[in-house]
Amino acid sequence: STLPPLTRSPSPDRGGFRADSIRPYDFAPIQHDGCHIDGGAKAPPYRRGRKAVKPHPSPNGDTFPSRGRLFGRRILSALIAAYMCCERNAVSGVPHFKFFKGMTMKKIFKSPYFWLIMLLPIGGGVYAAARFATGFALWYSEKVYPALAGFFGSLTGIFPFSFMEIVIGAAVFFAVFLPVRAALAVKRGEKTVAAAFTPVLLKIFSAGSAVFFLFVIFCGVNYYRPSFADTVGLEVRDSSVDELYALCSDLLDEANGLSMRLEHAEDGTTLYPDSDYVMAKEARRGFEKLSDEYEFLRMGGVTFGRPKPVVFSFVMSYLQISGVYSPYTVEANVCTAGPDFLRGATMMHEQVHLRGFMIEAEANFVAYLACAESGDPYFEYSGTSLALLYSMNALYKADPERCMELRAQYCEALDADMRAQSAYVSAHDTKIAEVSDSINDAYLKLNDQKDGVQSYGKMVDLLLAYRREK
Repeated sequence: STLPPLTRSPSPDRGGFRADSIRPYDFAPIQHDGCHIDGGAKAPPYRRGRKAVKPHPSPNGDTFPSRGRLFGRRILSALIAAYMCCERNAVSGVPHFKFFKGMTMKKIFKSPYFWLIMLLPIGGGVYAAARFATGFALWYSEKVYPALAGFFGSLTGIFPFSFMEIVIGAAVFFAVFLPVRAALAVKRGEKTVAAAFTPVLLKIFSAGSAVFFLFVIFCGVNYYRPSFADTVGLEVRDSSVDELYALCSDLLDEANGLSMRLEHAEDGTTLYPDSDYVMAKEARRGFEKLSDEYEFLRMGGVTFGRPKPVVFSFVMSYLQISGVYSPYTVEANVCTAGPDFLRGATMMHEQVHLRGFMIEAEANFVAYLACAESGDPYFEYSGTSLALLYSMNALYKADPERCMELRAQYCEALDADMRAQSAYVSAHDTKIAEVSDSINDAYLKLNDQKDGVQSYGKMVDLLLAYRREK
């Protein structure tokens, strides 16, 4: 099918035709702020109001565009038209929307704003394909994501500090600076409100399009890939309370034994003997040992995946976030506040997200495996403690008496660590933390984790399945 020819529309303020009334397709007349944008020729004869009739052949034998294609072209034309208005306002300072002579398609395509805005529909298309097209997410996670994330993650991994903090700081600065500057320009009489704030809105919308696109390609698609259990052939099924009790008992024995090999503070809690940056290097090295067993976890270069201790960890502590994977910088960021004994497992957890497994329960489970394979007593203790924490919580719900029976067998150091963790969580259990938890719950459910924050607890099912396989 062919696109109908460009049309010229009569000028509303003078006779004849004008060159700047040429547009990609026909529009209905638009009235905005007293400025009339000429709508062009009448609707094509094969559309009568809202009812579309069957396309008929044109004189040259072609057919008119289908309804869907026609709609798509009009949407694209509307986006281009809106962009033209915004761009010209940003350059000229004219206080109203209007097509301007000399604003050609070539100039539009050269502007970075246009291409940033186009990332929004591209990202939406990729996300829709991952969610609804069978096999797309698997293909993407195996062929595309490892190359993209491996390259960019290796670049950001060269540096020990978190780029995510820099990006967030810059975003907050410009979110305040740009509107304030525009408001001052209006106050001084240099620009009207429309002329001052139109470029600000254009920048915000362009940045939002880029943020959404990066989320999709570095994170969103992976929510719909096959699970880790399916990938390795792990059978997850219902388990009895006796099996859960046996799991807790085994984990407790391991944790008590490992605790004796570590350093402890005066209050009895576990201490890591070196800095958080050294811990991050060891965490990456330990994860590579798990990659020897599961080759699909191996990605990027020698700098890929190194966790980044966050400088402003006190902010994360009040949000009750122990770690976060940043798809915008392809980094594993870790909060350094709180007891030391779970930090190693948190670093492993965020590295799992870097490898493309986004389900929280699976990230916890793979983190436990990585800690167990690391060969480092601290990481082994950290991963075992994490597994014990979730397993004991599950046992308490199923059989409180047997849970308390095992709880009494905690060694002094393990007991001190668990009490310190409870005290840390209670100290930061504020309204801010509740809001953060609600946002996280909504985010997880939006990305097909129907249990929300409760999905973390499904780690126990994976642990039980893994123990049965062993």
